[in-house]
Amino acid sequence: MLKVLYVLVLSFSSLFILFLLNKLSGNREISNMSMFDYVASISIGSIAAEMSTNLDGDWWASFCALVIYGIITFLISVLTNKSLKFRAIVQGKPEVLFRNGKFYRESFKRTRLDLTEFLSLCRNAGYFSLDDMSLVLFETNGKLSILPASAQKPVTPADLKIPVGAPNRTTDIILDGKILDGALESVNMSESEFLSQMRAMGIKRVKDVFYAGVDSGGQARFYGK
Repeated sequence: MLKVLYVLVLSFSSLFILFLLNKLSGNREISNMSMFDYVASISIGSIAAEMSTNLDGDWWASFCALVIYGIITFLISVLTNKSLKFRAIVQGKPEVLFRNGKFYRESFKRTRLDLTEFLSLCRNAGYFSLDDMSLVLFETNGKLSILPASAQKPVTPADLKIPVGAPNRTTDIILDGKILDGALESVNMSESEFLSQMRAMGIKRVKDVFYAGVDSGGQARFYGK
């Protein structure tokens, strides 16, 4: 029983430390992680796992390694934000793979990307012909950025000289039966006015609303549970 409790305490401790270190390093989606972020996350996670499963009582070594590794990762993330040269060393730079009908073979070699994979990524982005692309960049997170050819760019209202109004934005008011703090103030609506619209929809209690939002015109939309 004591061993189980010991493992649980170490597990929660390592998770908390891992969460804290990641917060210090900065939130980032997995798809937007650089190679350094990926390696650092795996390393910190491995140390945290070693710490949480250490039953010999010698968990201080893993704890110190976790803290030191986290501090180094944090300092490197600060340096990458401050220095363009250091950022280029750690994260790399975007590579031009294709421009105006020409392939850049050296960029393919540096990125370890073959032509089959390149064409597959282009198709995934909705481009099935090389003529539809003006520029293709390989970003540091492993994704392609594609600039469409002039003839393939989507037509915008500005191109057609069509006047458009302000975009209609919906502000979240109720999530899972609870009114969000400060939500009604942000849309300049009183609680009585909001509840009046809710009751007009046949909903009597706030806790019966799964989601509610107010659009730019002050009209509320309610979705029951």
